[in-house]
Parts: sequence; C-alpha cells; structure tokens
Amino acid sequence: MSETGPVITILMDKPLHLTARGAWEHGGQPFTNTAVADLFSRSVQFAPKFAENVACWVVKIAAQRTQFTYADTPIFVTALNEEGVATLSSSAYEPLAYPSYQLIIEANHAWYLTSASLPTKARLMPALQQQLSGLIENGPVTSAMPAGTPSPVHIALSRCKIALTDNAAKVVS
Repeated sequence: MSETGPVITILMDKPLHLTARGAWEHGGQPFTNTAVADLFSRSVQFAPKFAENVACWVVKIAAQRTQFTYADTPIFVTALNEEGVATLSSSAYEPLAYPSYQLIIEANHAWYLTSASLPTKARLMPALQQQLSGLIENGPVTSAMPAGTPSPVHIALSRCKIALTDNAAKVVS
C-alpha cells in the first residue's frame, strides 16, 4: 500500500469484456468477486481521446485506464425511483424529464433508456426490467384507435407515468 492509498493495477494481459446482461469477464472468465465487478461498473467512462486519439469506453480506476469490449451497451440502469430518477451502473443519476429521454423496448425484449445527456443508450438491468414489468397497466383502447392497434401500456410511478407504445415511451404525467 502506498502512502496515498492502495495501488490498483488493472490486468491487461487478457481482454476485458462486459456482457449484454451487465456481467464482467476477464479473458472469457466471469468475475467471481462481486465487489470488484461493482467497482468496474462504477468506473466506466467515455474517453473521447484514448489510444491513438480514438474515442472509446474505458474502465478508469485511480490513475489507470483500460479499454474494454461490450456486447450491447457499456452503461446499465440499475434502479428507477418514484421521482423518476434513474441510477446508472456508473453510480450517476439521470433525472427523467420528458422530452429529454425515451424508454425503448427492442425486438429482443431488452429495455433501454436514451437521454440527451447520455452518450449512448443504457440497458435496464434484468431485475429492474422485471420489476417495471410488474407495474405495467394496460391502458384503455379508445374508439379513435384503428382496429388491431395495441393499447398503450403505462408504468405508473408515484410522480410520473410512462406511456409505452410501439417500442417507445415517454412521461405522460
């Protein structure tokens, strides 16, 4: 240990990878220490000029940075509170104020948050997606809707309501 704190070395002997479900792997092997995996998730940053001035995503711990690959997205939404604030895997908070964000449900049934302040889409962690699915209420089908049009789906939070229609969403109240 140095005088300023522990010395952290990021092993770069094998590739670092983030799976589509938010799990870290080193050399194809999953991390077994959840505290280290959480540290890596909190340490994800976008580096506009990294190796050879190429923009990429990195894990930055103390003064060390290393690139990593990811299967889907480098950022995940880990929680959503009743005030409509999303907690990201990087420990950042993203307030959900319409129209600055969208909740997107893709064909593979994965849910993503996009926002004007995020450099890329953030995937909802499976547990959060399942929790939100439990809050879904089918909205009424009005006579003005063409026959066969699916009814809107609403996720009701105490201070906002998210309307999901045709793979897009917005806060409606």
